[in-house]
Amino acid sequence: MMSNHVHTVLHINAAKAHHFTDLEVCERWHRLYKGTVLTQKFARQDPMNKAEQVAVKMRIDPWRLNLFDLSQFMKALKRST
Repeated sequence: MMSNHVHTVLHINAAKAHHFTDLEVCERWHRLYKGTVLTQKFARQDPMNKAEQVAVKMRIDPWRLNLFDLSQFMKALKRST
């Protein structure tokens, strides 16, 4: 660590991320971002119809990839709160 910047060593475990359940992906994503009304409903494990389940799955699949994407991590790190 230096006074004007930081060096960080990261280990990305892509295999582990690929084995997360959809619920685990959703919960982890919601720790960082708000998500959508449907994904929040899914995370609460509320009953969902087939169309809602498909919509959530379409949202979660990219989130799974983003959870171990270094560029996504850097974007989140640099964003203002």
